[in-house]
Amino acid sequence: MEIRELGPDDAAAFWELRLRGFREDPTSFGYSFDEASREPVALERRSPDDVVLGAFEAGRLGAIAGLERPLRRKRAHRAVLWGMNVAPELRGRGVARALAVELIARARRIDGVERINLTVMAHNDAAIRLYRSLGFEPWGREPGAMKLYGVQYDELSMALVL
Repeated sequence: MEIRELGPDDAAAFWELRLRGFREDPTSFGYSFDEASREPVALERRSPDDVVLGAFEAGRLGAIAGLERPLRRKRAHRAVLWGMNVAPELRGRGVARALAVELIARARRIDGVERINLTVMAHNDAAIRLYRSLGFEPWGREPGAMKLYGVQYDELSMALVL
């Protein structure tokens, strides 16, 4: 398994995997497949500290996760871990952990970043266990944060103090 930073040449593979996650696991993401499939394929940084990592097996992208730092000074003391998505065939092999560990290490090297925030659907027990094992602590729960086919799903906010 190779983990590396994704660049513009990886945009199509990134978007393909992201859309696959939206389609196959719609209750795990805030985006819907229909909405996301209308957006342009892109992989751009808003800040020099932003990064998207990918995990490759046999040259094929199988997992992604990103770290974003707000541009506004009043919010630049925190980063956001976003978009964790591991293809079903790679789950249970430590790929999500490896991506998260690398993103945490990168966040620790960014001058001024004091914590990492993330949100996770409250029913995603495996993801919550992973984030807790890495030191993330829940700090809030939004009831009914997402509604899909008439069913509401809660979202959990978590943070890791660096």
